[in-house]
Amino acid sequence: MKRFLLALAVCALAFGAFACAEQTPQAGNTTGNAVNNSQTEPGNAAPTNATSDETAKADAAPDGEKLYSVNCSRCHKADGKGGEFEFEGKKFKAEDLTSDKLKKDPDSEYIEVMTEGIPDEGMPSFGKVLNPEQMNAVVKYVRENFQK
Repeated sequence: MKRFLLALAVCALAFGAFACAEQTPQAGNTTGNAVNNSQTEPGNAAPTNATSDETAKADAAPDGEKLYSVNCSRCHKADGKGGEFEFEGKKFKAEDLTSDKLKKDPDSEYIEVMTEGIPDEGMPSFGKVLNPEQMNAVVKYVRENFQK
């Protein structure tokens, strides 16, 4: 019985490690990059006068920059300008997030595209990878850093 429980625990740990491993998004599928939220970024410490509830909320807030870097920058580039990229032998063109056209799109349009994807254009669905709060953090990051 002990060996069975040990084997079960090892399998659970292996599955957890596999599930948390970084995945490459594929055009037209419903997966994207998994995000490792366990790392602490320097400079993100809560103020010393914050209550424990405020600290917990601050720690739980998704990091839009990190989420963008892991899930979006491969195609839309670090500067948000997008452009051509190749995936599985097919060429695609990622939207320029700095364009006047996309500056006018409402946040809900960004969320819909991230959730559903646009398979014919190479945009994968992130609906099963990012939760709504994380998607909103990405939109906020894009707005504040690429669309001023």
